[in-house]
Formats: sequence, C-alpha cells, structure tokens
Amino acid sequence: MLALLLLLVPLQCCAANSVALREVVPYASTGSGTEDPLGAFGAAALLSLPSDGLAVASFGAGLWVLELATPHIRARRHRSVLSPGHSATSLASLPGGCLAVGGDGVRLVNTSTRSANFEGTSVSEISGVNALLASPSPGIGLAIGADSGLHLLGEDAVDCSAPLLARSANSTLMSNDSDLQNESIAGMLSPGLLPGRFVYALVQLPSGEIVAGTDDGIWILNRLDVKVAPSAVLAPGSHVASLLPLPGGGLVAGTLNGALIFRSQDLRPGGRPRATLAKGSAIWGILLLPDDDGLLLGTSSWSAGSKDRGALLFSASAWQSTPPAEPSVALSAGAVVWALALLPHGGSGFSIGGVGAASVAVGGSRGVELFDLADLRTKVELGYASWGVAL
Repeated sequence: MLALLLLLVPLQCCAANSVALREVVPYASTGSGTEDPLGAFGAAALLSLPSDGLAVASFGAGLWVLELATPHIRARRHRSVLSPGHSATSLASLPGGCLAVGGDGVRLVNTSTRSANFEGTSVSEISGVNALLASPSPGIGLAIGADSGLHLLGEDAVDCSAPLLARSANSTLMSNDSDLQNESIAGMLSPGLLPGRFVYALVQLPSGEIVAGTDDGIWILNRLDVKVAPSAVLAPGSHVASLLPLPGGGLVAGTLNGALIFRSQDLRPGGRPRATLAKGSAIWGILLLPDDDGLLLGTSSWSAGSKDRGALLFSASAWQSTPPAEPSVALSAGAVVWALALLPHGGSGFSIGGVGAASVAVGGSRGVELFDLADLRTKVELGYASWGVAL
C-alpha cells in the first residue's frame, strides 16, 4: 500500500519551501507518540458518522471510533473496534448502519451499538485494500480498490440488515461472464476490473461515472463492468493516491507530485489538468470546504527537496486562479497528513442557533487533530491561532 511506504522508508527532506505559511493550532487532538495508538501508528482514513462520531482507520491500530459531543467536541472515550494488529486503511458507509473497513481484507462493523461485533465480520480476504466505494450500480454493493485491481462485492454480501455473525467470511467467486444486472449477485467478481493495476482511490462523479486512481493514472469508467473499457485514462504514468469530485463536474486528483485540477471538459480522452497545486508534495487527502470553496490538501514529503507540510489550505481564489496562487495556511504543520474529513456539527466553544459550527478533522502521523472551521477563518483573518485541549 502506497501510503504505508512513509512508515517504512526514510524520506529526504531538505530545504524548506519558499512560501511562509501561517500555522493554525488545533483546539483538540488525540495526542501523539507512543502513549497514544493513533499517534503511534497514524490515522490513515477518516469518516464522519451520523451519530456525531468519527471513525478512524489506523495502519497498525485497527479501527477506532471517537465519540464526540456537541457543541463542544470532546471525546468521551476512545473505543477500539478492531483489535490492534489489524491494518485499516480505508472506510465506507453502507446502507443499514454498517461501516466497511478495508486493509487486510474487508470487514463490516456496526458502529451504532456498543454490543456490536468489535472484530467485525470478514466479507473479503483480498489483501492490500486501499479504497472502498459504496456502489451505485444495481446488484453491486461495494467496489474495492486494491493492489490487485478493482474488485466488486454483491449487495447481499454487504447487506447490513441481515445478522452479520451468520454471514460466511468467504464470498462465492464469480467469473467475468457473470451478469452484473442480476440483483441476486452475492459474491465477488474476480479477478476484477483493471487487472494488473494498483487501485488507490475510488470516487463517483456527478455524471455517474466511476473514477479510479491507480499507479498508472486516472481511469474513468462509464459503469462497473469488466466488459467495458475505460472511457478515458488521464495523467498516464502518475501514481494517483486520492480523488475528489468537484460540484461542477470537475475533479481533483492527488498524486506523488501535487494535486491535478481537472475541469469537467478535461475529463475526456487526451484531457489535461488545468493546473497543479503543491508540486513536490504527495497528496493523500483532499477536502473542499463548505460555503467558500477553500481546498484543503493533506500532504507529505516525497521528492527530494520537499518536506512534510501538513494540510495546506488554498482559498477559492488561490486554487481557481490562472496560474494558481500558493496556500497561505497550514493545519498540522510539519506532520504527514493522510486523511481529511468535515464534521458537520460541533465546535470549540460556541454555537449558532444551538448548533455547533462545523469542524475539520485532520488525520495523519499525529493521530487526529480537530480544527473549528468558523474559528479557523476568523483567526486566519486576524492573524491569531486557536489553542486546543487534548481529547
């Protein structure tokens, strides 16, 4: 798994980047270092839960759920769902209240109750899972991006309304001749789509097309079907580690050398990105902020001369201009940032109309850090930083 290389291979980090960034301090964090599992192993993926909680996938500490309260976001306690030793790298929310957790295979976990099966129920033993996408296609429940390509699980295999403990850990394999329109599909499509490709990211565009970020560029699929060739392959040769659809039909693609910005008209054969942001940095997470369309990039060093810059915030005018301007704000400065998530409620001490302001969760080598979105904008304008408390 691509991001895991950062834990295993020492990287060259040389001179600092020329642009001075204003650093903003989180108002809450899980802590860092060996005393905290998330800080020790890193937060690889984040997913906001309907119950005002945050699911955190960790490379070496399994899946954790941070139980949050509003309007003051404080973790009442850490709850380990998958025991330490499980590698968790990706998350997806499924109908019925279940969470799909990818890493060493794929497990389903019910996070809505404390009496859930904390180990989860195995529905796939595919190794090297990097990305999960709840499938929009009839009969298909989950798309799995892995080091061995793109695999599919049927709706029945990820049906959270059925008793999880009664489900077999091994799904029935289907051949490439299987009828994907058959709603009774219950097994896995194998060997899957994009054989021979490492699939690191999966998203669906507003047009309904599926986009896969791979070790050889961006592959656009009209539908999840092994019999259909990609409609376009963009940025061939690029390692694409993260993807984010834009509301207007465009796409942001995070590579090992910056984030590529595509307009909707660029997503065609031969299409080229309009611009590249944060050149020299690997881009692991991408988040579009509400209301003002600020773009947040989770980065790490990768090329010689780069360094860990944390999460870089580009204003809408900065990343949409031609050529794009540089970021002015860094969250979790100096850290590796693998994941970003927006928490729709909660805040660092105030509420509007009884509802806490939105917060941004940043996951990476320091565990999880929380930033109040409204407070962040105010402090950035005034040149201050908001101070935090440990969760």
